[in-house]
Amino acid sequence: MRILHALACASIALAVASSHAATSFIDGVGAPTVYHPLVIGDFDDGDGSSGAPLQGWSPVRMVGLEAASGVLTNINSAGLGSNNEGDSYVRLSTGSGNALPGVADFKVGELPGQYDIVQFDLRFDVLPPEDPNNPGSGLIDSRLKGRHFLQGGSTHGVDFFNNAYLQNLKDTNDTGFHTYTIVRDFNDGAWEALENVVRIDMIDGVGAADSASTLGTKFSLDNIILGRTTATEAFPAIPVSLTNIIKNGDLSQVSNLVTSGINDGAADINGGNGHYGPFRGSSVDVDHWTPYNNNPNSIVEAVNGTDGTGLNLLNVAGTTQGSWYLDTHWSTGAEQFSLNSAGGYLNGLIQTDVLNGVTIDTSATYELAFDINFNTNRPSNPNSNFKVALTVGTNSTDPNTAVAGSLFDGQLSGITPGTQTLSISGAVLKTAQDSGQPVNLIVQSQANTSIVNFPGTPVPDNHVDPAVFTQVQVDNLALVKTFTIQTGDVNKDGLVTQADVNLAQLYLDGNGGETAFKRQTDLANAPSAPFASDILASLNLTDFDLVADSFFDAADVAAIAALVVAVPGDFDSDGDVDGRDFLVWQRNTSVGNLADWQANYGVGLSAVTTAVPEPTSLVLVGLVLSAATVCGRRRG
Repeated sequence: MRILHALACASIALAVASSHAATSFIDGVGAPTVYHPLVIGDFDDGDGSSGAPLQGWSPVRMVGLEAASGVLTNINSAGLGSNNEGDSYVRLSTGSGNALPGVADFKVGELPGQYDIVQFDLRFDVLPPEDPNNPGSGLIDSRLKGRHFLQGGSTHGVDFFNNAYLQNLKDTNDTGFHTYTIVRDFNDGAWEALENVVRIDMIDGVGAADSASTLGTKFSLDNIILGRTTATEAFPAIPVSLTNIIKNGDLSQVSNLVTSGINDGAADINGGNGHYGPFRGSSVDVDHWTPYNNNPNSIVEAVNGTDGTGLNLLNVAGTTQGSWYLDTHWSTGAEQFSLNSAGGYLNGLIQTDVLNGVTIDTSATYELAFDINFNTNRPSNPNSNFKVALTVGTNSTDPNTAVAGSLFDGQLSGITPGTQTLSISGAVLKTAQDSGQPVNLIVQSQANTSIVNFPGTPVPDNHVDPAVFTQVQVDNLALVKTFTIQTGDVNKDGLVTQADVNLAQLYLDGNGGETAFKRQTDLANAPSAPFASDILASLNLTDFDLVADSFFDAADVAAIAALVVAVPGDFDSDGDVDGRDFLVWQRNTSVGNLADWQANYGVGLSAVTTAVPEPTSLVLVGLVLSAATVCGRRRG
């Protein structure tokens, strides 16, 4: 009888949860295959005990939410309604910095990169109470149901079970996990909308004043995912190919990392003067970067002296003992520089001789870029200066030697955190490179603030005073040659070459998967009948449609091939004339005339020279030619 009752209620639930806009499935019965799942909540972080990260999920009108034993739960609380709130739920802001990797705002749809499925596992550890307005009936409040929402510019809700289903769980004391799969279609109001909130109302239907109807209910959630009903995958997106001249510009490469401090989230950079207590004992070398600084009023000795001596700037109570004033540290997670300064201390880092071995295109424009972040509300900002520059001279840290156009100079109060860019002429860079002096990249911060009673004593114990010290985070330093993407340059390297034709043919053939024809036609036949232009965009094929008929096929590959202009001396047909072409000619002299290689050497080269050994002068070329001639005679 109970089995029949359960089946009947499940059928009712499925029928009620179906509409022209969305359908809900329970425990996979009738549910479509979920393709390309993106986990947005598995709650497996930490050691499995109470207090693990919530992965960006948060409670609304609810107490006691936690991640414990691999689930999101309120099991250790008094349950829903215990705070006199009846309308409780959990939500994920997809833009949260605490969300799982890869989780971001998303569009609802069936194209690659979109999602039309939300699925999760839910159990009721304690089921809802009897309806307080119908005592002795054994019935729950008839308004209760499960509901799911997506929110962006507006809110779009879907029932995932109805009251009859929940009543059946109550009648059978079913406290096990069930899987709920919600599939939205093109009639749903959320279709093609950009969503930034995923919300699950384990019990919905009552207002805040009806807490008695949910009182004591406890739940556990797990395995929350976004998914797609279509299996078609996009081709890999092709990023603009910009070669960064700055070595280790993303600051990911380090050496000699020691993390023995109280806080292992950062390490003092060797050569700096950091002595903040939690980082003391942790140190690192950031490859290709070297600290530099000044020493106003012997502040370095004051900070780094032994406790109880000198000005005793380390006299701070507890485990945070140490001064924050002079820290130059590298964050282990964010992989960025942090430059602290106070009292006129100049805190900087330098990368020397950055243009050594680099081929500069004098006709091009180069971009110097970096990311900067800091607390915009710190009172010390108006007295804190920040500079980035390309300097000229041996180990030059002097911004006055900056290459024209390369100096970024401003007070923090006038800088907006984020990415900063400067444009520099290739001709100017070439002049600096040919000056006979090394060209360097410097980054420096200097807070010209006053430290109370310094120089002198006693200095206050508050060595993290925001009116005194400044901290600046710097990351993603780059110097790149910019260019305009031409029609047919599908690999986005600034040239239309045989490499673009090869890439187009590779994608046409499927790149190891389904052909471009099948992917496009499968999506065109999807229930929502998406526009052809949207299909191309979702497959990352828009730039490949040179014929402009909203379909990528062999005609487009031929159109790209027609745009390829051969460069004399480019013996390997990769769009530039470099050392690789010489090696090709050396192996087979019939590929072309070496004089073309000599005349066009360097044409089409990217910013950084190739790793293949290259002749450095025509004298060397002559020697090689002579050797080839001699070898030819011996073979004859």
